[in-house]
Amino acid sequence: MRRNEAQRRAEEYAPRPFSSFLMYGIVGVGLAFLTLVALARFYGLDLFAYPLWVAAALVLALIVSIALRLVRSRRHEAARRREYDRLGD
Repeated sequence: MRRNEAQRRAEEYAPRPFSSFLMYGIVGVGLAFLTLVALARFYGLDLFAYPLWVAAALVLALIVSIALRLVRSRRHEAARRREYDRLGD
């Protein structure tokens, strides 16, 4: 009962991420790729001329996406623990 109430309260201000690390990574890389394509078209650049930079940008997007998932998970867990302790008083 106390655990469920703490979970419900924590969900209000620190929602639990529902997707996996893999899904966050895939979405992050996809968005980064679309951004790169849009910027390349806007500035008239050929993405195939810079494969190393494109790969580096996509790897960076993957790392940032996974880090975002980790941060959101930790914030939710901290909020759940805080609410659980608060209900215990």
